[in-house]
Amino acid sequence: MTCPAWRLRDPGRLLFGSPLRGSYVQVPGMDGELPVPLRGTSAQWSLDMMMAGRWDHTGAEFADEQEGFESNLNYLRTNVETGWAATGNRLRPATFETPGGSTLSADVHCWFVPGEFEAHLWRMTLELRVPAGGFA
Repeated sequence: MTCPAWRLRDPGRLLFGSPLRGSYVQVPGMDGELPVPLRGTSAQWSLDMMMAGRWDHTGAEFADEQEGFESNLNYLRTNVETGWAATGNRLRPATFETPGGSTLSADVHCWFVPGEFEAHLWRMTLELRVPAGGFA
């Protein structure tokens, strides 16, 4: 999600998985609690991003910036967003390259929340949900 056309603001948060669910058991007459296995839950992130209308994802320049915004948005809808064309559970395979160069993967649901235009950039939020709890 980093190219000439768009950029995520803080993708490093994807390194952290889901919170744990479950609770310890209190036994009457016993100090403390009995530990039980805690399980992961799904993880969801709201990632700020900016999209330009001047270039496409390959770096090719558009003649018209408004056409560029429309084309880039259509590309994201088709290739990134969990769209209406997807079937079944609508999960998409996703990969995440860590700062150290490792590649992690997960099946995800994702959608975009539009924001404001600001100096030739369109602010938006990528909502990303990983049912398995995180990238592995």
